[in-house]
Amino acid sequence: MTQRILNVGPSSPLEIRVEETVVLDRALVLPEKKVVPFIPPLVDQEQTGTCVAHAAYILYGHAYKRKYGHFPPITEKSILAFYDLCKKVDHDPDPGRSHGTTLLTALRTMAGSGFPFDDGTRGPRITGYEYVGDDYNAVKLALAQFDTPVLFRLNWDANWMYLPTSKIVKPPVGQIIGGHAMADFGFDDNLLAVYDALSYADRNSWGKWSLNGNGNCYFKAAYKKDHGLEAWRVKGVN
Repeated sequence: MTQRILNVGPSSPLEIRVEETVVLDRALVLPEKKVVPFIPPLVDQEQTGTCVAHAAYILYGHAYKRKYGHFPPITEKSILAFYDLCKKVDHDPDPGRSHGTTLLTALRTMAGSGFPFDDGTRGPRITGYEYVGDDYNAVKLALAQFDTPVLFRLNWDANWMYLPTSKIVKPPVGQIIGGHAMADFGFDDNLLAVYDALSYADRNSWGKWSLNGNGNCYFKAAYKKDHGLEAWRVKGVN
């Protein structure tokens, strides 16, 4: 399996403050189960520090599918090209693709440059993005209210490197080994009765982490502020 280097840093709080923040409907009656449609197929992360680019692809591909009726022509080649664009924005040359980047850099790159396609052209720019928040309630509300996936990063616990056959992420052990990015595309409150905790459907960029990179995280501790949760959504594409 590809070596995992977890180098996703948090976006600067000062920079987050100048970005648009989502207006959540706190009175929204949430369904027991929500699965956002049009989630693109997994593209397994082949190079070490590119999880932000892979997670951003999920949101971009979803928005593209909603507008154009099909997924964009994006494979690993395009995702790596997008990562390289992000590193230009960071002013941080990274030929080994191991330094990592931030979610805000990826969002700004999609808004300013679009997403590279496999044929060498550039896809449409996103119409905008919004900061969702730093707690699991905000993520859940955003999923239900907007029917779009959520891009997030959090401090990665050593117990989460491998997903058990149940596809339920293990409880954190308190050993943080870096920052990682994924996309949330749903939740299922029916698991509350079994596990007494919140469940999300998470799309990882590690194909061998689970079936098609999907797993459930039912531990609220995984979404606490001390785990560095930072969540965003994309509005659409032009």
